[in-house]
Amino acid sequence: MSNSSADSQSSAHSLRSQGIVNPAQVQASARSRKQPAIWTEDEEAALLIFLLDNISAAGDGGFKLVTFNTAVSHLNTKFPGQTGGLKVGTSCKRKYASLKKLYEIVIDLKSASGFTWSEQGGAGITLESNSSWASYCKSHPGAKPFRTKGFPHFAAMEGLRGRQGKGAHI
Repeated sequence: MSNSSADSQSSAHSLRSQGIVNPAQVQASARSRKQPAIWTEDEEAALLIFLLDNISAAGDGGFKLVTFNTAVSHLNTKFPGQTGGLKVGTSCKRKYASLKKLYEIVIDLKSASGFTWSEQGGAGITLESNSSWASYCKSHPGAKPFRTKGFPHFAAMEGLRGRQGKGAHI
């Protein structure tokens, strides 16, 4: 018994309270968290069209934050009643990065054998192809949303990604 009490006393982590919790501080920290931007499919499409129109600003390293900041004013003009948190340059940049990842997932899915891709029906999984889909999703978990759903921004992303080099030797 003395060993276990000695072990618990020498532990680097204490189970003791660190003092009284002030509810006002907890509420203040919860309020200081920014509300996330909520994107509609139309807003995503408008962002991609803006980037396509400004592809010359991409340069070798992709779009700079100044381009995404300009996209914010474009989106605010086009969609004055946005829901969720305010869209800022960094949220536009993160949305574009997210759409790039989805585009790469769809590219891989389109080249995989055993699936028939369509822009409306995605991978078009049927009862016959369900087991191969489950196997594919184990090694490609990002593909799950595309089981029966397409990627509406594929053409726009293809236009953006096709004009930007990818890889070390391009």
